[in-house]
Amino acid sequence: GADIQNNLNTRDINSVKFADVLQSNYRVTSSSPAINKGKDVRTFAIPNDYYLQPRLKGTSFDIGASEY
Repeated sequence: GADIQNNLNTRDINSVKFADVLQSNYRVTSSSPAINKGKDVRTFAIPNDYYLQPRLKGTSFDIGASEY
């Protein structure tokens, strides 16, 4: 089966707390439930997020393509 751990499932995109969905800015804001809830990706050698920022900024990785 598929591994669905470390995903954020929702029916309301606003609950993810993206910066500005209408402007295609999918960075998470400080109140996002995705912060520090992601899987440790160090073994995959992914040092930066989609926006080329360091991948680990808090105590854990964030869910998604951007790190808060």
